[in-house]
Amino acid sequence: MMFFGLFRRKKKAQSRKEAKDRLDSIVTGRRRSVPVQEVIPAELLKSSETDVVTQIKGYVAQRFKVKEENVKVQFEEHNGYVVIITNVVFH
Repeated sequence: MMFFGLFRRKKKAQSRKEAKDRLDSIVTGRRRSVPVQEVIPAELLKSSETDVVTQIKGYVAQRFKVKEENVKVQFEEHNGYVVIITNVVFH
């Protein structure tokens, strides 16, 4: 009996709660409009694109509790508006 116990995975106590919280935040905020002032200060908008991307990555990483490397940011133009698209990889 002891032999089979060696191959059993040990469950993390909080992994279920963390997964539920992540799923909750994904489902409720899937395509959510966020005022740009909530994420990026006005003076930063006038600076370089890389500063804006860094700020967005930090905001998204904090909100979804992931590493900044797991956040991809794209800019697209639609009907005269700049649309910021973020993709988050959960590992």
